[in-house]
Amino acid sequence: MKNVASVGFVLLAVARMGIAYGSEPPVAHGIVVVATADAADVAWPLAQKLYRDRSILSRSLAESAARVLAGDAPLEGASTMLTDLRTLRDSVHGDDAASRLVLSDLCGRFAAKAVAVVTLSPTETRAFDCASRTFLRVAYLPDEPNGHSWAGAAHALTLTYGNPPLKEDLLRGATKNNGGRPFYKSWWFWGAIGGAAALGGAALIVANTGGPSQMEMQMHIPR
Repeated sequence: MKNVASVGFVLLAVARMGIAYGSEPPVAHGIVVVATADAADVAWPLAQKLYRDRSILSRSLAESAARVLAGDAPLEGASTMLTDLRTLRDSVHGDDAASRLVLSDLCGRFAAKAVAVVTLSPTETRAFDCASRTFLRVAYLPDEPNGHSWAGAAHALTLTYGNPPLKEDLLRGATKNNGGRPFYKSWWFWGAIGGAAALGGAALIVANTGGPSQMEMQMHIPR
């Protein structure tokens, strides 16, 4: 009876937050960190480590929501959405039906690939996979017993759930590496194209006019 009441309470909180199932949900991206019970002090360091990397940060997650999910209390006068997020967060206890229901809702709400659930006893995090709606069997441990450093766990989670860099990130990186100039305006870009064209022309000439000895000579000239 207690379990039925717990599931009913969670369903009510989910309904209040206005879950909407569209025909074309957004593409999943990144991870959401959720603290259980009194795990806020160890969950937030993991969240900070993960969220610094855009390849693992859910695009739908605002900082205010990220802090509440990682264990912070909503500020006075916070929106109903944040107070309901706290209710849902407090309903996550482990691999029970009510917890999986909440985690599945968070997957859809924040268009995430996974939810990293952090516990204090033991101090560890486990990934709830949004595609399969199940927990991975592996548990990730902090670098130190106090749970204030998660470099190893963050690296492993990023390898599993991180996305390739966004197109705009690649363009921004190319611009930065060339003193603020776009890569397509750099001398080395057009020099490389010119060199490739020259090599292509040389290869074409060899193919049409030369035998094996001439091809060997052409190949050794650059060396």
